[in-house]
Amino acid sequence: MLLFKHSSKYIMALAIAFLITLIPAFQHQASAHATLEKNTPQEKGIVKDKPEEIKLEFNQPVNTKYSKITLYNDQGKKISDVKPSTTGWSQTVIFPGDQITKGTNTVEWHAISADGHMK
Repeated sequence: MLLFKHSSKYIMALAIAFLITLIPAFQHQASAHATLEKNTPQEKGIVKDKPEEIKLEFNQPVNTKYSKITLYNDQGKKISDVKPSTTGWSQTVIFPGDQITKGTNTVEWHAISADGHMK
């Protein structure tokens, strides 16, 4: 009887230790952020003609309702904020290029990932 009591405590301790080792795996999944994987036009790219759209591709869906890009001219002056033409949750977010001006433009993007973190 005493042997059984000790072995059940041992098994319980092993089970708890095993479950504790799983915690980091679940925390990593819950805290994953959306990462920009590809953009068109390319970062620091030079294009001959004004692009019709700006496309951002993420590693996970982002909420397009809270996504935007901000355009700046070559002197750092804000041109405008542009909302996406894509709706809902999407890994690919497309913005119309109609407000891009001639010359050098800088694009700053903002998006909210599924975990609620803003980038």
